Amino acid sequence: MTEVLVREVESEIIGWLDMDVWVDPDASKLSSDRQDRGIPIGSLGAIREVERTHMQLVWEISEDAFARYVVHCCARYHNVVSFSKSHITGVMLVT
Repeated sequence: MTEVLVREVESEIIGWLDMDVWVDPDASKLSSDRQDRGIPIGSLGAIREVERTHMQLVWEISEDAFARYVVHCCARYHNVVSFSKSHITGVMLVT
């Protein structure tokens, strides 16, 4: 499980870092679909993507401290600043 989680988180972070830089004025506006459920990251279901722009990646991690730790470690390894904050629906992780 740990290897799968690390591989999936790292893959998403690398994909985000390699994303072409573009500016979309509507990118920060969340659709109600994405706001309510988010997009699942990986196969374990512990992480959901809430927002993705060229400047930030916002994930929701509910009640899984280990998954949050893995995300922070992968972010740090790739020199991405990350932090967590409490949110009504769980923990929001912003990179």
